[in-house]
Amino acid sequence: MKPGECDMSYKKSHEKVRWRRRIIPSILVILVAVIGVDYGKHWALKRVLEKEIEQSGGLISCQSICVSALPLLDNHLVLQNFHVNVPDIPIIVTQICLRQGWRDWQLAHIKGKDVKVAESAEVQDVQGILDTRDLAKRVKVSELLLQNIKVNLPLITLVGSRASFDFLYEMGTQHLTLKGDAPELSFTNGATFGLSGDGAIQTKDPIQGKMDLKIKNIDKMMKELVAAGVVEASQADLVTMGSNFLGKIGLHDISLPLKVQDGDVSLGPVVLFKLK
Repeated sequence: MKPGECDMSYKKSHEKVRWRRRIIPSILVILVAVIGVDYGKHWALKRVLEKEIEQSGGLISCQSICVSALPLLDNHLVLQNFHVNVPDIPIIVTQICLRQGWRDWQLAHIKGKDVKVAESAEVQDVQGILDTRDLAKRVKVSELLLQNIKVNLPLITLVGSRASFDFLYEMGTQHLTLKGDAPELSFTNGATFGLSGDGAIQTKDPIQGKMDLKIKNIDKMMKELVAAGVVEASQADLVTMGSNFLGKIGLHDISLPLKVQDGDVSLGPVVLFKLK
């Protein structure tokens, strides 16, 4: 190798070493900054939630809220023993994890475990997307997926593997807008049916509302409601005849309104049960 070529090779090697010495600290600085931003936005959300809980006047409570910093770049909020203390229908969630994405920090991905609504419903796993804007005024959740569901209604128990919902709850007016799909629910004897639809409910006393439902296997569902004694005796014969007729003509899917009015929960013209 000629002297000039040797000098050139040495310079290139030296430049590579200098470049490595510069790039590695730069990468570390960027990584630390990204981690700090990710942690910071979850810390900010933690402060917002703490403030909303404090100002809820006991409506919402939580044993603890903390930011989990591990693993790196997967910071998330962990809420332990979260309670919504609504009279007659309190909601309890053993653990909720909130993870804010990078594209839109105002959307937090939710994962919840062991959800209980009074004695009426249990859900093993929940996940969805919470819009954190205006939490003091509204709660908006989309793509809410419930898995392993058990619902205890007067005289009957329903179970399902999954159901999905979108809902918006306005705090001031206590107005709930709801869209849901439970494609496969079953009674304790194994008879199955499905529900999907949307509507709105006014949750302040007295509760009023309506949902337009599409019901799969309505003939099977109504027969079970009659057998369990959910349908009032005065309507039982009529409902049984209607269910048999629907089965004979092969009409298993039908749309009906589910109404809550004057303390009664009714499906079409049939009163199912009364609210407390």
